[in-house]
Amino acid sequence: MIPTLLAAATAAVLAALAARRLERWNVGTPFVMVVAGGLVGVTVTSSVGAILNTTGAQRAPELILAVLLFVDATEVRGGRLWGSAPGLAARMLLVAMPLSIAAALAVGGFLFPALAFPVLLVLACVVMPIDFASSERVVRDRRMPARMCSMLNVEGGYNDGIVSPLFLFALALAGGAATSGHGPTHALSTAVPHALIAIAVGSVLGTLLGAALDRASHRAGPTAAAAASWCCSPRSSPTRRRSP
Repeated sequence: MIPTLLAAATAAVLAALAARRLERWNVGTPFVMVVAGGLVGVTVTSSVGAILNTTGAQRAPELILAVLLFVDATEVRGGRLWGSAPGLAARMLLVAMPLSIAAALAVGGFLFPALAFPVLLVLACVVMPIDFASSERVVRDRRMPARMCSMLNVEGGYNDGIVSPLFLFALALAGGAATSGHGPTHALSTAVPHALIAIAVGSVLGTLLGAALDRASHRAGPTAAAAASWCCSPRSSPTRRRSP
């Protein structure tokens, strides 16, 4: 465990120290962390599996994903759930993404004929949804049209939530078929309650927090500290574009 944590900390420090040079090379911090993880996996094989197969390792990416999804949601301005290009976002989410998952299933079945359909569906749900949270420069490049940036922000924020129920269903189906021979009915009974709970909790908390923030901003306006943090944040940098 110690070598893995040291490798992650070293990679983060080196990426921060060489951030400007990495930016000129179009190399992001996530890529550096992936390379560091690959090196750790090759050199410290005895401890990586034990660390990853723990509850703490599971909770960490869940928290990170929740924060990233919240950041994506704050990019949608003007009270429009689908951003400034609702037609494009709807086609991306409701047409392009299902077709992409179907194409991934077909390619996976051709490349890995020995894998069962639920496992292929899990892989497709992991691979196909895009997320630019780890590469903000793509959607903040001034050379890209604002409409395209808005559409990519919205699509990246919604696709995980749309795919999650399908992913849970495929995961439950794959686990049930591998262990006790349970079929799709058991998988649905496992995935649907979790999806409904997530929708209910997210709707209530999102509504309450959004109303509280909106009321606070209308009554008092941003505080000096909040304004300073906003001005110093990367989102307000003059070299980057704000999404509408």
